[in-house]
Amino acid sequence: MPGKPKTGFLFTQPWEPSLCREAIDLLGELSVGAKVLEIGGGASTLFLYERADSVYTLESDVDWGQCILDSATGLNLSSLRLVIVPIEEMANRVKYTRNDSFDLIFIDCHQSERWAVIKRAAKKVKPGGTIIIDDTMVTQLSDLDALFKGWKRTFIEGTKAHPVHGRTVKTATKAFRRPE
Repeated sequence: MPGKPKTGFLFTQPWEPSLCREAIDLLGELSVGAKVLEIGGGASTLFLYERADSVYTLESDVDWGQCILDSATGLNLSSLRLVIVPIEEMANRVKYTRNDSFDLIFIDCHQSERWAVIKRAAKKVKPGGTIIIDDTMVTQLSDLDALFKGWKRTFIEGTKAHPVHGRTVKTATKAFRRPE
């Protein structure tokens, strides 16, 4: 994400993802006790960590990953696995995780690889599980409904504060619940 701080940035508590309020509430509700795959980390990583049984986060920016860990100083992070993966390898890393293995997948990675990541992530969520995708106003994501045909859809629009500069921006988040 352009504008990410390179050093010294800390997320402050309460940790909340950079989503509109309704999407934060949905993510919080679905993550309780869940096995979570997060693709693109940030304050959401720590938000999920506080609620889920386990969180596996793939992040492409080394410095941003360090900001996440620095913000969690003093916490026992035994149920969090943060892996730095070059953005061009993100989709392949998702491809090689086990199918049907996550209750919740949260996708907020770089736009350049997002579509490839989403297509692979669809096979990784358990029956009855949910994939939540942030920033779905991007035109390259217009085929989401075809990919998730037969899945229950939730579409949330609103505003959010940018995680670094704090300006309010429009956002859209889509959630897809896989049939049982």
